[in-house]
Parts: sequence; C-alpha cells; structure tokens
Amino acid sequence: MLPLIHTSLIDQKAPRLARSGEGRFTRLAGVIALFLLLGFGTQTQSFATVVPYAVNLGTAKEFAVLLTGPTSGGAVFDLQGTSVINGDIGLGEGVTMKTSGKSITIHGDVFTVAPIRFSPGSSIENQQVQSPAMVNQAISDAIKFSQTIAGFTATQTLSSIKTTTTLKGNGGINVIDFKGGDGLALDNKAVLTLSGNANDIFYINFLDEAGFSISGAAQIALAGGVNPNNIYWNVVSGKDITVEGGTVYGSLLNITRTNSTQEGAGDFTVKNAALYGRIVGGGESSNVINGTVIEIAEIQQAPEVSSIVMLLALGFSTICPSLLRRWGQRRILFSWA
Repeated sequence: MLPLIHTSLIDQKAPRLARSGEGRFTRLAGVIALFLLLGFGTQTQSFATVVPYAVNLGTAKEFAVLLTGPTSGGAVFDLQGTSVINGDIGLGEGVTMKTSGKSITIHGDVFTVAPIRFSPGSSIENQQVQSPAMVNQAISDAIKFSQTIAGFTATQTLSSIKTTTTLKGNGGINVIDFKGGDGLALDNKAVLTLSGNANDIFYINFLDEAGFSISGAAQIALAGGVNPNNIYWNVVSGKDITVEGGTVYGSLLNITRTNSTQEGAGDFTVKNAALYGRIVGGGESSNVINGTVIEIAEIQQAPEVSSIVMLLALGFSTICPSLLRRWGQRRILFSWA
C-alpha cells in the first residue's frame, strides 16, 4: 500500500534534512531523477546497452516490405501470383523488382533510392516514388534495431522448435534466443503459440545456424491479447526465411547477420500465407512473395511503467522536503493505510 501524504501547519520550522551535506546530495539526486524522467524516461530507442528495453523499428515501421539492397551483386524482389501488400514498399540501392501475376495489388507506393524498371505491363509502375533519403533512413533504423535486439540479454534460450509449442510471455519484454540448433522449423500443421497480454513484447533472435521455416499448414498463433505489432522474428544467422502456407504474426527481419560463416543476410520466400506484420530483408539474391497477403498496423509499444514510477518516486521524495522547508511552517507526515 502506498503511503498517504498529509500536510499540517506547525509552529516551528521543519527540521533540516542533514547537517553534513546529505541534504544537498539527496536534493541533487532528486533533480537528476526528474531530469532523466522528463528528458529520457519516455524514450524507447537507444542502441548502447544489452539490457532489454522497449525499442521499435523507427522509420522502417512505415513500410510493409523493406529491402536493404545487396552488399555485392544484385538482389531481386519478385512479387508473384495474387499477392496483396497493404502498405508501402521500400527498395534500397541495387534492388530490382519483378512482378509476375495479373492480380497483384499494392495499397501504397513503391519508394526507391534510384529509378527501377518494372516488368513489362506491370500495373504498379506508376506507383514508384524516388525518395533516397527516406528509404536510406528506414534501412539505417532497421539495421540498428536488428543489431540492438540481437545483443539483448536473453530471458529464454532455445535450440529448436519443431512441434506444437506454447511460449509464455512474462508480461513485459521477452528476449528469446534460438542457438545451438535448427531454430524454428514447423511442419505438418504444427502451431507455435505466443501467450501473454498486450504488454508483452517478443524479440526473438535466431543465432548461430538457427533458421526460420514454416510449411505444411503450420502457423504462428497468439493467445491472451498479445499484439502482433510487438513481435519481431530477427534472423541474424544468415539463414533464409521460408514461409509456405499458414498464418504468421509479427515482423520478419532478415537484414543483418552475426554469423561470420555466412557472407550476407539470407533471402526470404513467403508463399500462400497471411502475414500480420512486416518483412525487412537484406537478401543477396532472390526474395519472393507469392500469393500472400501482408497486413500492417501502427506499432503499439508497451509502456515502461515501472521505470517511470521509480524515477517519480525518487525525484519527489528527495525534492519535496527541501521545497517544503523553503515554504516554511509545513512538514510531511506519513501514515500507512
């Protein structure tokens, strides 16, 4: 139970906090705490610590599909079949785009670093917007995001999941590392359920040789109010992302790598699926979306309530006595309910 705070008039001055500099120290601590709260307490993006905290894709979140471009050679984004992209597409330098299918729909624009050629007869040629600054900034934000969450201290470490499994959230930030195994390899109608609530954020990293593969009507499911916009599948092993059928919740990232045995980020192939999230890729060769619906929404970050409350408590508990003494004739009486 929080303490109740009462004020009453008295006939003498409130006592000094300390006689040997302690009062000045505690007041300084309070000022620093409130400064941190007002200046930094609500910030979620920083890339200088391995301690898990809430961070998002930055400007990259504006895209349904974002390709960084190859480090060498040429990369191809191949949009096929009856695919529907509900959002914008961003293509980095060196990426070319192919379209093969008469029922391709993009509810958005195609932002590019340099002009690109579409397949002959493409219905989306007029949706191209050349905007190098915008695309390059989104790519930079996405790379920083991927590298940052890959460096977080894991709250759970797994080698592989191949059968129906439920992963339970902790009610806050969950950092799950796949390492020392195959990673996520669902087949034959297997279901991976992420269970938790709307405050759960899942940063799921695929390290070493771990990959991300879903096929055979397998799928990702959610339970308990988990927000798909707070789920990130971050493949930094250099392996490909493969989704063939089924439903996937969360954003698929294959943009950076930590495994030195791989020469670059893997490609992605998403066929005949429904993806509620984003695709951010850095594939070196062929990246395919075929017969797939991609649906995105605004990122909804879980608030870091505990940090804010702690800073408020420290700041006001150390500053208030000094202020009351200056006002005079008042003191704080604490009583526990």
